[in-house]
Amino acid sequence: ASQDTRDWWGRLAAVGDRALRLTGVQYILAPYGDPRFLDPERFTPLWESAPVGIRVVNVPEPTPTARVLYGLRPAAGPEAALDILTDPGFDPAREVVLESSDQRIVAQRPATAAHRVRNDPTHVTIYTRTERPGILVLADAYAEGWTARVNGEPTEILRANRLHRAVHLGRGDNLVEFVYRPGRTIAALYITAAGWAGLVPLLLWSAWRRRRNTGGEPE
Repeated sequence: ASQDTRDWWGRLAAVGDRALRLTGVQYILAPYGDPRFLDPERFTPLWESAPVGIRVVNVPEPTPTARVLYGLRPAAGPEAALDILTDPGFDPAREVVLESSDQRIVAQRPATAAHRVRNDPTHVTIYTRTERPGILVLADAYAEGWTARVNGEPTEILRANRLHRAVHLGRGDNLVEFVYRPGRTIAALYITAAGWAGLVPLLLWSAWRRRRNTGGEPE
């Protein structure tokens, strides 16, 4: 995990189950006997084994990993975002923290459901219908290389809740596509590999020609 991810989980661990609610975690593989996961009001035990040292629990009513929110909390940077996320007054069920915004919007309604139509590692498609403009929040990692389209039109991907991806949506039917394309470094590796793949046969052919011209070719 990146340092950002470790800091995020470390800070949010101090405010109960907020990290679990923001990420949509449904199952937890925990050390057997860990007191953090023994509360029956917070977790439902599914399986455990003392000899193996493992306990599997279910998080009741997990937060959907894709949803449209209408409350916005702006943050001036990473630290400010973490401060808001750990603020007791922050409502993860209705609000999202965006570092690219300077306008606060008070949530007037609960989240709207969003449905994953396609869910591949490099291509995620989501459909939702909203009665007013909102922010689609996807609890998948924010990273360079992702692009987004809303109803076929390119749109900016926003950094949501410090770790996740989000896009602005208009009112009505919305089909959102997130597509991952390798960055310049990975593309350069592909080109380098392709170059070597073409160069090796050329080197072998050149060596064979030299041996033939010097009479070194085996009969």
